[in-house]
Amino acid sequence: MSFNEADREPKEDGVAAERSAWRRDAGAQDINARLGQRIREHREALGMSLNAAHRLTGIPAATLSRIENNRMAPTMPLVLKLLYGLRMSWADLTADLPLQIQGSQISVAASGEGERIEVNGNVYTIPHTDSRLRRHIQPVIFDIGSRTVEEAGGLRGHEGTELCYVLSGALLLYFVDRPPVELGVGGSTLFNAEIPHAYVAKSRGRTRVLLANIVDPLMHNPDALTPLISSLRKNTADD
Repeated sequence: MSFNEADREPKEDGVAAERSAWRRDAGAQDINARLGQRIREHREALGMSLNAAHRLTGIPAATLSRIENNRMAPTMPLVLKLLYGLRMSWADLTADLPLQIQGSQISVAASGEGERIEVNGNVYTIPHTDSRLRRHIQPVIFDIGSRTVEEAGGLRGHEGTELCYVLSGALLLYFVDRPPVELGVGGSTLFNAEIPHAYVAKSRGRTRVLLANIVDPLMHNPDALTPLISSLRKNTADD
């Protein structure tokens, strides 16, 4: 049986490649070593064992040990669990650390660029769908053509927190069991998106708004689409 050189070293998947890149990046290792040291110092200052920290953070003691000893780069969900569980502030963790800007931390979209979804006569343009940053926030340009709640598909809710900012036209934002909110250009609202709601254009022509669906990184599956996009695609499939 013969095989070529490519068979000797299988290609790394995305996660393995990312971890391998981290191991080779001396700058990243230095930052993670300092993060781990600060976490350990804070834990020990509280007189807390790894097992006690596990009970407060939900992170296995073995994982905590690897982070503290620079054998593992903590993900953002793990960092947030540490901050909440150990009552650390972001400043406690990151003060004096050098800022490193990586390509994966910046996403740029030209005007009109992004996935386009049409639901009930409304048009959603979704930029940055290929960015890792959308795991926790997803911006959407929403061109509203609906004139009634019925045309909008009724009142619907989804996971997350939603920011709405009116770019042009006038908006009526309906919620269940309360009068509609009227917003003009420059007006905005921030609300729990689980509350059933509907966007309706009040002005002639379309009303354009910027939506941002924000999800809790501790509760949301980082490999899934944000709830707003999932809801839109489901509605498209239902139509």
